[in-house]
Amino acid sequence: MIARRYVREVYPTKAIRTRADNDKELIHLLRVFGQMPIDAILPMHIRQYMDLRGQVAPARANREKALFSHIFNKAREWGYTAAQNPCQGVKGFKERGRSRYITDVEFGQVKAHAHFTVVDAMDLALLTGQRRSQDSMRRHSGRRALGHPKQDRGETGHRGNWRTRRRYRPHQ
Repeated sequence: MIARRYVREVYPTKAIRTRADNDKELIHLLRVFGQMPIDAILPMHIRQYMDLRGQVAPARANREKALFSHIFNKAREWGYTAAQNPCQGVKGFKERGRSRYITDVEFGQVKAHAHFTVVDAMDLALLTGQRRSQDSMRRHSGRRALGHPKQDRGETGHRGNWRTRRRYRPHQ
């Protein structure tokens, strides 16, 4: 009942990719916690779930715990429980970021066979040092002094700046 309400009311506020990920995560969570009364779920149950799920997919276990925590907090807001979130104090698994970078040769090979629009996007990403998602979400909502456009970073919500280098100055 709580999960159905969560899907009905909260899912529409999430990005499409997040919803797709949450769908997969919810399947695993419902298998284990779907029939348990919400007030019966304790931190030890979350730890046991994390230990079992973490043997196969530690990063997925962390995401599933985060989704469970959000659903539980919503359930408390909606009045289904007054209990403390059982995820609180349960540590997740340590994750390492990706460290694979393409070589200049690989970059050149892709660029040589890519459509010109992709080549332009690759050049822009290389010159600005932005991830693809940040690059595509860049907003030129106005120019500030010295050619510094404002930039919103989609994932973090942090507003940063990036500097443009002019190779020439047009005559005014």
